[in-house]
Amino acid sequence: MQVFEDRVKKISVFLGQRWKKTDIVNPSAEKNHAIILATGNGNIEIAKYLLTESRAVTSPRDNLAIQWASYSGHADIVKMLLEDSRVDPSANDNFSIQWASNKGHADVSRSK
Repeated sequence: MQVFEDRVKKISVFLGQRWKKTDIVNPSAEKNHAIILATGNGNIEIAKYLLTESRAVTSPRDNLAIQWASYSGHADIVKMLLEDSRVDPSANDNFSIQWASNKGHADVSRSK
């Protein structure tokens, strides 16, 4: 687990340096796919970093970031996203809550 965490930190630092220095990497590219993948896959360090980026949008495509985090059972990420005013957990007819419930992720449903 430590190896994985070290890799996530290195990736976060690398991406941060790239965005700030060269503007080559755009966190909102591909309809904000980076935040959606980070939250859906449980990459909390990358998700935290993306939330600090003004170019990243946390609520693209009907708040898909929180929906995927809910579906995948990442309660810690859901809680983090709920602290961001740009995220709407009730988007798409409360789909994130429905997904969490259908997948049996009670801890995610309670965090909302």
